[in-house]
Amino acid sequence: MSEMNSDDAGPKTALKRRMGKTTAGRRVLVAEANDMLRASLVYTLENSGHSVDQVSNRKGLLEAALHRPYDVIVAEAEATDGDGLGVAGTLRELGISVPVVIVSTFPDAETFARAQLLSSTFVLSMPLDGDVLNDVVSNVTARLASL
Repeated sequence: MSEMNSDDAGPKTALKRRMGKTTAGRRVLVAEANDMLRASLVYTLENSGHSVDQVSNRKGLLEAALHRPYDVIVAEAEATDGDGLGVAGTLRELGISVPVVIVSTFPDAETFARAQLLSSTFVLSMPLDGDVLNDVVSNVTARLASL
């Protein structure tokens, strides 16, 4: 399992904190096989004040989700060892109801329909704007916390 836990938020987040402009940090798990895309997702989320763990495959995602509490999981839709929606379904079967944000290069009607069947599962299409990702992570977890 390729996993890296990073608590170093970087200079942008430190500046935002000093200026009082940081969002409430969420504990996020990013699951993405592509190293460059995973690094980009992690960088974007960490620079918005989130605590991010990362894994590169389905096995790592399931292991991490079973052993650590997360506010949200960001996973790729088109994984070589099982798609993100399949993993979201497995999490639900295991009783883990954490929101899952699926990132897809080519989301189609079937992808959106499958996501609707899984509670708290959302689909974002690539290319992904960092502000959109941060808004979804913050809003999804805030909305669920208010229920």
